Amino acid sequence: MLLRYLRNGYKNFCKEKDDRNWGYMKNQSIVFLLKNAGPVIQYRLRKELIGNITVQEEKQLLYEIYELPHMQLIQEYVKPNGYIGSGLHSWDNWRGTDDFDDLIEFQQIALKGFERILQMSSLDEILNKRKGVEKKYKLPYIESGEFLPNGYTLEMLAYTKAWRTEKNIQMLTDALNHINKIMKPENQMQVKVKSRYYAPCFALVTPIRAFDPEYIDTINYRRVLTEIAMLGVGDRVDVIKESLRAISEATNDEGILKMNLAKPHNRRYSPKNIEYPTPYVDVKLEESYKNGHGLDCDLTFWAVQFLNKTNCGSS
Repeated sequence: MLLRYLRNGYKNFCKEKDDRNWGYMKNQSIVFLLKNAGPVIQYRLRKELIGNITVQEEKQLLYEIYELPHMQLIQEYVKPNGYIGSGLHSWDNWRGTDDFDDLIEFQQIALKGFERILQMSSLDEILNKRKGVEKKYKLPYIESGEFLPNGYTLEMLAYTKAWRTEKNIQMLTDALNHINKIMKPENQMQVKVKSRYYAPCFALVTPIRAFDPEYIDTINYRRVLTEIAMLGVGDRVDVIKESLRAISEATNDEGILKMNLAKPHNRRYSPKNIEYPTPYVDVKLEESYKNGHGLDCDLTFWAVQFLNKTNCGSS
């Protein structure tokens, strides 16, 4: 019944004028995933995107997920209170205990970074030159009090809701498009905190690359695109519109998203090199890429999720 429903459903088209039927393409991708994906993608696909899963089916998929080797490994690090991890990234070491107030404050900082971008015509406007150091250490810097968006503030806004007004969503749309107008690919900088200089934590100071099946920008660049789509900007952001077009062209008749991973540069950043998921690699939901359709399923699920976040091919 589910496959029959999927084959007959999803008739909407993307708002962008395109000769591809987004609903049909998404339908084909879902059918492929239901036939080939492992329990993590099966669970997320049916619970988050299709919304068609019984209590018993959910229970069975969760049981299979908890039995996966990576989940078993995580269980070894769980503390009595349920927390995973220790040290620098522990909540008590860097945030305190007032979660709600900290969250709202971080959201406002994130928004200010994107607002600041709209006031700039060039990154050079806020950069300072270092003096009296060797050339290799002579990167320009910004002061710690300056606001700029980075990967962490983008992630904060993507996964939270309280900040969302149409005004803020439009501001983010404009800021993201502005980044690609004013930033240069060769931009480099540091952040000065008191008398020390630090890397800028994935600052968005170079153009954001659209998805390209022929070229992997960095190992986690698809995550950045996903989080932009999660802001609710639709296809008003140019890199999202370009990514949708590229996904359409790179998806075959079976609904499988394909990437060219044979090029030397792409081999270096290929998701095939991911041993296990971490915050600093691309998304990996399938247990293994060695046999079967593991990588095809991960790439295709990302495409379906991306289409869903941008309201293309939605029911």
